[in-house]
Amino acid sequence: MPLVTTDRWLGLVTTEKASTWVPLLLLLIAAPLFAIILTSAFSVRTEQEAELYEEAIRWLINIEDEQKHVFGEAGRALSALIDTGVGAMSPAQCATVLARLRTYYPRHFMFTVTDANGVIRCSTEPLALGHSIADRSTFQQAHITDGIIQGLSRPSEYSGKPMIPLVRRYVDDAGRFAGTVNAVIDTAWLEDLLQRKPLPPHASLLIADRAGTLFARAPEGSAPPGGLPEFLHPLLGATQREVTDIDDGRGRRLITAHSPPEVGVRETRSILNIDRDGSGRRRDAAGVKRHPELPPWRHEELPPGCAAQAV
Repeated sequence: MPLVTTDRWLGLVTTEKASTWVPLLLLLIAAPLFAIILTSAFSVRTEQEAELYEEAIRWLINIEDEQKHVFGEAGRALSALIDTGVGAMSPAQCATVLARLRTYYPRHFMFTVTDANGVIRCSTEPLALGHSIADRSTFQQAHITDGIIQGLSRPSEYSGKPMIPLVRRYVDDAGRFAGTVNAVIDTAWLEDLLQRKPLPPHASLLIADRAGTLFARAPEGSAPPGGLPEFLHPLLGATQREVTDIDDGRGRRLITAHSPPEVGVRETRSILNIDRDGSGRRRDAAGVKRHPELPPWRHEELPPGCAAQAV
């Protein structure tokens, strides 16, 4: 049996121990580094998602503010028309007033005046003259309602775009119902807005009336005509503005900001979706850590008191 010297035996023992503890030592050194990397990645992902939530609600509020501005201008025009006594004017005088009003307002507005039977006697759209709106629920409600009535969406017979009607009654000298002044607002307001201020990439906007019928969407084709897509039906029970994660049923996770009719724009439901993964990939590729701030939001301002000036 060969003899093993003490020095050689110690060398074998040292080599054997080294083969065991060196990997352990490396693992102990690397583990904190891996933990830092994973924590950092998770932190960045969490921060990006928080920013997406903030961006979604900010865009939703901005668009709703613009919609309120548009509808508010229409309401003020109706009040000015009634105050000037347009219902008692001759058809020629009424046509002159509305022609002047037309020059003050953007293309998405149409104004009409009906008689007590619902027949349009003057309009900013000549093709509407002589048409009857007596069968519309808004006209029928106007017999017993003093304020502005907002109707459900329907395709415009003139522009072909989905539109929302606003209706207000006027009375004769005896206080009897004499007809209505009407503002029709089509979705050109949203087209004009998004030309000035495009939605961020991987985002889409849906606006529905109180019955849940979509009347505005961007980009076009982001949802089929009709009601809300099925994956958004859980939002129908919401009573507060909220931001949530939703699966669209096609493998995409959406960060969805939503305002029900009771909270945002009166009698409309607004939904803004951002593709969480698509937006995240875009940022990672661009090396963007934070969202750039939205530039200041500006309404398409009309001249002060333009409704009164026009009539």
